[in-house]
Amino acid sequence: MKSKGFTYFLLFLVLGIWGLIIWRVVHTAGSHEPQSGTLSTQSRAGAGLARSDSDDHLVLYYRDPFLGERYVRPNTVRTAKSRETVKPKPEVVLPEIAFLGMISNTKNKRKIAIIRYEGSERMVDEGKETGEIRVLKCWPDSVKITFNKKDYVLRK
Repeated sequence: MKSKGFTYFLLFLVLGIWGLIIWRVVHTAGSHEPQSGTLSTQSRAGAGLARSDSDDHLVLYYRDPFLGERYVRPNTVRTAKSRETVKPKPEVVLPEIAFLGMISNTKNKRKIAIIRYEGSERMVDEGKETGEIRVLKCWPDSVKITFNKKDYVLRK
């Protein structure tokens, strides 16, 4: 910069431009009436803008990018179907089962789950069953069992 006067002139110019921008933003955000330069829905109401009271819908019959052909709307007429009553399946009530812990044999890597079932504590090998309960998998904090062909996970 050669002179201070030119610097002050540029500073005044930058402040004026930013002031004009901020004034326009604040003035436009504060007014609720459409500006003369913007379009309003009232002036274009007859030009095809969608209104909330119209029954217009989107026409989306464009070429499918994966099939390479246009979408063809099926000419099926929907009819009222007779509703069949669905009988609720009886809920299977899981008896009182609790996972108490696990015993692990380090030599043959056999896992035994300790389960409380029907009031007694039982030790069941992984893959074996006791009564109606089959122990599928044992982990240190949980066990996966099958009861009436449904799988359950019991946690400590």
